[in-house]
Amino acid sequence: MFFLLAVSDAEESDLEMTNYEYAVFLYKKYNKTLWKYAFTLSKSPDIANDLVSTTFLKVVECIEMIQKIHIYKIKSYLMSMIKNNYINYVKKEKLNVDLSRVPEHAYHSNDGDIIEEIYGSEIEEALKHMPEPYKSILQYRYGYDELSYEEIATALDINVKSIRVYKQRAVNMLKQRLKGGEQCNE
Repeated sequence: MFFLLAVSDAEESDLEMTNYEYAVFLYKKYNKTLWKYAFTLSKSPDIANDLVSTTFLKVVECIEMIQKIHIYKIKSYLMSMIKNNYINYVKKEKLNVDLSRVPEHAYHSNDGDIIEEIYGSEIEEALKHMPEPYKSILQYRYGYDELSYEEIATALDINVKSIRVYKQRAVNMLKQRLKGGEQCNE
């Protein structure tokens, strides 16, 4: 996205940003996060680059509509665009991929590195067996830049109260699996 980088840094506080400056601002703020998410979906750096490029081309094309989205919802909106672009890519390429599969992602907490080193593979295994939407909620909440409940609700099109309930149930399922070795399936 070299054409976006040619413009000087746009400050978030600028109330009078042009469409172009706003697109540059979004690119600089969310590019890395969206690339990481695209990579976890595709497991390919080339496909991740394509997904991010496609997403930002759509952002530039629809910038006036995107500017109307509340700033707190823009990240989840962009992540939804990445996911939809990936689904379209898979359909187009007719890849033999389970579209409901959420990428395997290590659980992160305050003691992230230690917990990941000790329990990382066990958590990944438990997440493989966890049903939707529990798996997605845990991964959005603790994996992809720790989205807020509101952002998760927007991305999954579920109300915030339900997200909180599902998250607690998912944590309990994960604890049960890690303590007793039982399956997470409900």
